[in-house]
Amino acid sequence: MGRTWWTKTILTGSLAAGALLVISTAGSRFGIWPFEIAFLVAAAGIALAVAGAAWGLGGLIVALRRSESADLPALDLALAICAVVLGAFALQFVRVFTVPPIHQVTTDIADPPAFDAIADLRPEGSNPHTYDPGQPILEGTLAEAQQGTWPELASLQASLGPDRALERTVDTLEAMGMAIVSVDRVAGLVEATDTTLWFGFKDDMVVRVRGTAEGSVIDARSVSRVGVSDVGANARRVLDFLERFGAGASP
Repeated sequence: MGRTWWTKTILTGSLAAGALLVISTAGSRFGIWPFEIAFLVAAAGIALAVAGAAWGLGGLIVALRRSESADLPALDLALAICAVVLGAFALQFVRVFTVPPIHQVTTDIADPPAFDAIADLRPEGSNPHTYDPGQPILEGTLAEAQQGTWPELASLQASLGPDRALERTVDTLEAMGMAIVSVDRVAGLVEATDTTLWFGFKDDMVVRVRGTAEGSVIDARSVSRVGVSDVGANARRVLDFLERFGAGASP
């Protein structure tokens, strides 16, 4: 006995949900449509996945009770696809409610590194590339929101001299998959852009190297071009950079 019509419908809907997930992110990443459209397409995929999971679970119970074994593989596949789609977005939804709605962070709130070359490359309508620690965020400020959530974001003291620290910065950013935009050896600045896997968002990062009596002090800042909340992406990027840099910063 072949698959029942309702099993075919559930499987088709689940496949469509997976396809919409891929299409939404690919369309935004390759510039086919703006991220607002991508979000709408993704939302449609999520809605289909929720429906597919509910109907798939119900169909699985019915198939088991009726001993319709021909339906089981298709229903299992449908549920697996829905689980992947919903799981892909579940983490992002959790982060929305566990991190403050900010889209930039820095290791030096009092004197944040400033963008130079990238400032002119950011498209019109992008988020401001300046850092205002007093910017109102919920019931506090940008600086308070950052420090309250990521107190470990702080300047890195390195034993490397400024020249070697600058080279180490470039190597580290490239190892992270970022595109180097500018290296200013006089100012001690390295600017780079990261393209996120999901939706292809562009986030910009600047690293500042200053010489000290003991070696160098490294500061970084990362800011998203679009969006109110980065769901913690910029903080994770800066912390990743600091960890990687520190791991190879011996003289």
